[in-house]
Amino acid sequence: MGNNLNTELMQKFARLSLAKKKMKEKLSEIEKQLETMQPIIINNMTDAMIEKFSLKGGVTIFTKTQIWPKIKTDRDKVAAALKEAGLGELVAENFNSNRLASYLRELYRDEKQLPPALAEHLEMNAVIKVQVRKY
Repeated sequence: MGNNLNTELMQKFARLSLAKKKMKEKLSEIEKQLETMQPIIINNMTDAMIEKFSLKGGVTIFTKTQIWPKIKTDRDKVAAALKEAGLGELVAENFNSNRLASYLRELYRDEKQLPPALAEHLEMNAVIKVQVRKY
């Protein structure tokens, strides 16, 4: 069995996995810097009374306003208020995918089957992935 291992492929996989991890760390660092700069630039542009600014190289910096809901109470009260306001189509009953996955992992670990009511609508899908750990 050991003679058939493609160690070159495994080494390449390990190198790429480690490079991916470093890139994610660098991306996270860049995102933090951008997040810090954003309010400063917004204030600067607001003070200058401009909505866009063109830079060399064909790059334009501009502001964009997006409106998102911010819950003041809790989700159940918002859902009830939406229904009361005639916006019931915005309310959906749902389930927590992460908690369901945790439940399925317990069943798998304990070598148990799905309850019949669930088995009719979903199945346990085992996904095997190769992982890399550097010591």
